[in-house]
Amino acid sequence: MSERIARVSPGELYIVGRILNAKYIDYTYVAAIKDVGADFDLFENETTDRLVAMGLLEGDFSGRVVPKDETVSLFTPVFFGTIETTLDICTIADPTRIDTYKFHFFDDQITKVTGIDGGILQIENVGKESLVDMIDTLLVQKLKRNEPTDDEEFSKERVSRFIVAKSNHISKSTLVATFMEMNGRMYKEDETGKVVRLKADEFKEEIAQIMTGVK
Repeated sequence: MSERIARVSPGELYIVGRILNAKYIDYTYVAAIKDVGADFDLFENETTDRLVAMGLLEGDFSGRVVPKDETVSLFTPVFFGTIETTLDICTIADPTRIDTYKFHFFDDQITKVTGIDGGILQIENVGKESLVDMIDTLLVQKLKRNEPTDDEEFSKERVSRFIVAKSNHISKSTLVATFMEMNGRMYKEDETGKVVRLKADEFKEEIAQIMTGVK
């Protein structure tokens, strides 16, 4: 493990959470864990051994296994964060693809969690600027910059991507916003249910505020 990134299975994430006395663990991360039942002690011991081999844990002088400082820094936002944001990008294609990115905030720390091949979770420290840059790369750069024209009517049948941005201020409030991309322009439904068109800069500002926990 580097100081900024780790790749763990759902079971390994769960054991790290137990060792750190996690305040909570997002169920979507651990839903894939099989019911170990009476074999939990074996599961815990084997998983702990793997985490030591991976460099996430280490033994202290008394023989106890403890997390390294880098592990505490990396995983604290995941288990103790005050804000959690999620970005789901659904690309309409054959086949349709859904990419999910989750961000956990604790003080000035941000940890990004993404799923990669084989059900593995990639845990990564990121900065606010890199988060906004990621949004720009994934969603904004290919949008048309010219002013929308009135002769282009919105049609859900022509939507190429659905984007759902969610901001959860733990135990306080949750905001979910859905955007739709059609022909290089972004749309959303307003409070009345009417579909309205957004300029590229308007969209970037709004979704960045949601994903960085401002909203």
